[in-house]
Amino acid sequence: IVELNFGFNKIKGGHLGQFGERIGRCAQLTIVELNFGDNKIAGEHLVPFVQGIGRCARLTSLKLNFMNNAIQDHGVIALAWGLSLATPAAVLYVKGNPIRAN
Repeated sequence: IVELNFGFNKIKGGHLGQFGERIGRCAQLTIVELNFGDNKIAGEHLVPFVQGIGRCARLTSLKLNFMNNAIQDHGVIALAWGLSLATPAAVLYVKGNPIRAN
């Protein structure tokens, strides 16, 4: 089980892909909870992030908090698509982002 809180750190997301890749190398992880709430993350770094995490072969539960960032429509779509490939049980929090309801 891994639970990490990176909230309120002004993270912009440039290294999220590398972070996800490294988490994905942890072959024994089954439950991952990551809080990136209240940062400045935009959508362009989210696909490599979830692709990396998706490499956790034993992952059964994934909870991601990206509330109050700068993620727009395309970022949420990419994130949801990546999560659908990563694990059958994912919870995603994106409240407070500039997402249009289309």
